[in-house]
This record gives sequence, C-alpha cells and structure tokens, in this order.
Amino acid sequence: MLKKLVSVLLIMVMLFSLAACGGGSSNEFTDDESKEVELTYFYPGGLETANEERINEKLSEYVKDKINAKVKFHRFDWNAYQQKISTMAASGEAFDIVFTTSWCLPYIQNAQKGVFLELDDLLKDYGKDILSALDPDFLAASKVDGIQYTIPVKKETAHSVGFLFREDLVNKYGIDVSSIKTLEDVENALKIAKEKDPDLYPLQVGKEGLTSLLDFSYVTGSNTTPGALYAENNDNKIFNQYASKEYMELAKTVRRFYENKYIRPDAATSGTGSTDVAFAQVAMLKPGKDKESYDSSRGYSYIQADLTKPMMVTGDATGAMAAISATCKNPVRAMKLLNLLYSDKDLLNLLYYGEEGVDYTLDEEDRVVKKAGMYSASGWMFGNQMIAKLTNLEDPSKWEKIEKFNDEAIVHDSVGFSFDQTNVSTEIATCANVVAEYQAIVGTGVQDPEETIPAFLEKLETAGAQKIIDEAQKQYDEFLKTK
Repeated sequence: MLKKLVSVLLIMVMLFSLAACGGGSSNEFTDDESKEVELTYFYPGGLETANEERINEKLSEYVKDKINAKVKFHRFDWNAYQQKISTMAASGEAFDIVFTTSWCLPYIQNAQKGVFLELDDLLKDYGKDILSALDPDFLAASKVDGIQYTIPVKKETAHSVGFLFREDLVNKYGIDVSSIKTLEDVENALKIAKEKDPDLYPLQVGKEGLTSLLDFSYVTGSNTTPGALYAENNDNKIFNQYASKEYMELAKTVRRFYENKYIRPDAATSGTGSTDVAFAQVAMLKPGKDKESYDSSRGYSYIQADLTKPMMVTGDATGAMAAISATCKNPVRAMKLLNLLYSDKDLLNLLYYGEEGVDYTLDEEDRVVKKAGMYSASGWMFGNQMIAKLTNLEDPSKWEKIEKFNDEAIVHDSVGFSFDQTNVSTEIATCANVVAEYQAIVGTGVQDPEETIPAFLEKLETAGAQKIIDEAQKQYDEFLKTK
C-alpha cells in the first residue's frame, strides 16, 4: 500500500513538473512593469559597426519609455550566427529574442528541442497588435505540432516566380517586358539579346539553375529534398519533383538555352558564372522586387516579369521570424517588445534606418535616403515592415500593391505543415549528396537531361527517396485531418 502511495505521489510530481516546463498558460506568465529589465535580441548580418552602439542607446531610451526595458540588439556574422546561438542554448545561457527561419537557426528543430518558448498564451495576453497585424493563416503557417513558437515578419505573405531584366539592356534591345508572360517569351527575349550582343551570355543562373520556376510546395522542408505537391494540389499526393514531367521539360529547355550560348559554359561550377550582371536572372518575386534590386555599385536598375500566380506556402511565412528563448527570464516583457515592433512605426524607423539627419534624410515624398557608411539594418528581419517608411529606391505604392498581391494569392493546403525528419534523417542526408552531384549539371543545362536524369533518379531511389516521400505522405495525411 505504501509503495502504491509513493508511486502515485511520484507520478503527480512528474506531471506537475512537465506542466510547468511546457507552454505556459496566461496565469504562469506574470510581469511587474515597474521593474526595469534588460532584453537581448540576436540576429545575423554583417559585422557590427560603431554606429550600432549609438543606435542601440537610442533604441533603449525609446523602449524604456514604452515598456520600462532596455534592449540590446546583437548582430552576429552570418557564418557564425547559428553556431553561436546553438552554443548559448546548449549551455543554458539566458537570452531573450532570436531571429530564426526555416534555413537559419531552423525553427522546427529548435522548437522540438525545447530551445524556443511556446508563445500561444503570451500572444493572446500581450501580443494583441501582432495578432491584429498578421493574417491568421500566415501566423499559423509556422506552427510546430500545433504550437506557435515563432512570429513571422509582416511583409509579403506570398510569392510568384519570374525574371528580373536589366533595364538598360531592355531599352537597348527594344524589348517590352510587360508582354513577357511565359518561359517561351523569355526565350524570345534571350534570342534578341544574343543577336544584339553576341559576346554576352544573357541568362545568369546559379548552380540550382532554373529549378525555382517549378513552383511546387516543398513539404519535406527543402526544395532539394525529394517530396513536393503541385500548386493546384488536386489530389494531395506527394511526389518526387525530380521524377516529374515538369522537371524533365524544364531541363530540356535549359539545355537548349545552354546550347544556344545563353548560359555561360562554366555556370555549373562557378555559381553565377561571373561577377558580371547579365541581361536576365530568375527570381522569387513580389510587387516592387525590381525596385528593391537596384544595384547601386553598378547603377543597374531592373524590370520584373512574373510568370506564375501568387501563392502562399509555408516557406513564405518562415523566411524571417522572431522566437523567444526558453531561457528568457522576462518572457512577458520580451513579448511586449515584439508587440511594439508590429505597432510602433517610430521604433521601426529607428531600428531600420537610424537617426534622421544623421543616418538618413527624407525626400519630398517622405521616403528615406540613406547616407553612405552610416547605420542601416535589414528591415525584412524585424516586425511590421508595412508601417515603416520606404526608401527612395522603393515604389511609393509598394505596400498597397503588396496588400493586393497578398489578397489574390492562393493559400496552399500545405500551409502550416511541418515535416518531422526524425525517421528519415539518414535518407535525407544521403539524398542531399545525390542532389548536390546532379542539380547543377541538370539545372544549368551542361549535360543532356534525357541521359542524366535517369541516372539521377536511380541514385535517389537507392538513397531512399521513396522512403522520405512515404513518411512525408503519412504525416501530411494526418495533418490534413486536423484542418
């Protein structure tokens, strides 16, 4: 009897402990705002400059007046960021807010490992401006196992795929970019460019080639891992994108581009093939992408041509997010800071651009003109971009056009699905090696796809591609039952 009583008590203690360690309820999170706290916010980028200390002081002054908290934004070099944060988390070091994505400090793995705090209750009680600013589908897209661990930056909620064309060469060749709607139209433009400038390789491609034109939903977590759904998603059947007829047809087109000398002969081994900027390049697009892509060092401006309709997939919501560390000592105040970043335009302008008159001036349209060599941060990493000022390099109507773009986008059925790779991690790693071997030579056209792709598919099958797809299908079918 005594043993049974002890066992029951032990079970009750364990259950209580697990509840306390899990996502907090609104009763568990408390905050005394009369007490000043210090918050840290880590994000990747270039090396910090002297200007950042000055702006951090200004940001702290501003935030202290709002929520009685000092804040320090720490920027780590891109190459070091993930390792530094992972080391801090592994050692149990206390820190507050971090930048995370699907590809940098991967949010799914870190959420599942307990690195990030559950945010549902914090959002409900202290993130009302965030909830008001973000589309519910967009916010929910980054949930892991039904729990919100991250908050996406508010910007475009969808994407299209197409090309950017150098405006000076467009004018030189007399090409009407507004008439370019298909890959065949792009091919005609490349033909004209080659005829006008025979020594130019008019199409600039990276090692992945033009595969991003296949606008699938890559539900296995990466566009290089076998497992995709069509944009139309008629049957919810996951397939191997490399075995699709669309991949073969695109590869044949790229091969023709290569043979016609539209693509540099060394494209498969040198990435872009050259530091020169060619006539055309494939790109993920949104309204105003061409304006944002202005190359100030060369003076090149661009015109974009969208080839696909706007679509929202999970990746659109997971490309720039904030998470609160599980070691955060002041989670309520951290959420209050994040809430400010979605509602306070003055705070955002200071964070994005620095001090007016010191780091930037305003033009006659109230747009930011940055001063060379002064403070500047990447606005796409933080908060609600759509309430901050635009720069003089952006379309004054950018946000109105993006709102329309967002409203018209297809919301893919897979939005919010997060693939647990645990059971197929070995197969994913092995397939990644196979893709690395073949992707560039197929995607840039340097080899005949009708000879190369069958060998590619055979190696993928041996590496376990079908096992990955079967596991993804099983998980996806379960996910659909919850929608």
